[in-house]
Amino acid sequence: MHTRAKQLGLWNLYLADEEWGAGLSNQPLSELMDQALRLLLMEDQEDQEDQEDQEDQEDLLVYANQVGESEVSYEAMLNDFKKHGKF
Repeated sequence: MHTRAKQLGLWNLYLADEEWGAGLSNQPLSELMDQALRLLLMEDQEDQEDQEDQEDQEDLLVYANQVGESEVSYEAMLNDFKKHGKF
């Protein structure tokens, strides 16, 4: 294959190049796709973990803001709903 590539003037496609990068590879396409998919899945996992962390922080902030609020019993809440026509 390399001999034919040299004859066609393509032999240098396998060499690293400053402008074009690492060059061609004889690595099977399925392995390249596997690596690409693994990288994408890792990025998705990191994004999901970041979003979950942000949601946790928001939940903690809401809880911290409710600490000073007075407690209302279930019956009192129902009576208030009925009184204001929400039930």
